[in-house]
Amino acid sequence: MEEIAAKEQLNLARFVGVLYDEIEGRIGNVQNFTSFLRVTCLHYLRHQELHAQQVAERMTEAVLPLAAD
Repeated sequence: MEEIAAKEQLNLARFVGVLYDEIEGRIGNVQNFTSFLRVTCLHYLRHQELHAQQVAERMTEAVLPLAAD
C-alpha cells in the first residue's frame, strides 16, 4: 500500500482515505474495506504498467489546466 500511495504522491493515510471515499461513493456502504484493500494490492501487483500509465495521465490532466492559465 505504501508503494502505491507513493506513486500516487499521497501519504498512506490519505491514500487509504481516498480509496474509502471512492468506493463509498460508487457503491455506498462499505461492507468489507479490508478485503477491498487486499484486492487493490493484488490488482496493482498484477497491473503495475497500467497503474503507471493511469497515474501519468492524471498528472498530465492536473497540469494542463494550470498551463492554460
